Amino acid sequence: WTDELTEPAGDEQTWARPRDLEAERSVAASIMERSELIDELDGLVDPVDFSDPRYAQIWYAVDELRH
Repeated sequence: WTDELTEPAGDEQTWARPRDLEAERSVAASIMERSELIDELDGLVDPVDFSDPRYAQIWYAVDELRH
């Protein structure tokens, strides 16, 4: 495994998730505008994968408001 932003990971075989804060911000803004997107994104986006925990909180809050 290698991380495209750094050197090869070496013997540990670790993987660092990519960080695209602008993409995360876009997803969070989109689900605030159209909460039904959570259903469409389920399985593709996991809120625990957000680099910025605020965006995961937005996901959980919007999902909670839908129920």
